[in-house]
Amino acid sequence: MSISERLKQVIEDKNLNIKAFSEISGIPYRSVQNYLRNEREPNVEALIKLKEAMNIDINWLLTGEGKMFRCLPNDKLTEKEQALINHYRQMSSDVQRAVEMSFQAISTLK
Repeated sequence: MSISERLKQVIEDKNLNIKAFSEISGIPYRSVQNYLRNEREPNVEALIKLKEAMNIDINWLLTGEGKMFRCLPNDKLTEKEQALINHYRQMSSDVQRAVEMSFQAISTLK
């Protein structure tokens, strides 16, 4: 499986379209298209953005080894974190995208 195929898998797993994936990751839309078409591979800067914004395990993305997403320490979520995830999963994909964009906007405030 190629990096392109693994990125497609991430997009599908997160129920995103290319535009939303681009916005959330901070990678230009055209670059994401090039990655998905296997015309180009992500550079180091893009890999870091994918790791930070999408929680993608870079080793998995590059080699296919390990888990798709990085885990929290000890693979444990607090009860509150798990409840938030469960609520998120019950939302429609449009509402999920709105929440993701809101979180992205909030996270840039410092």
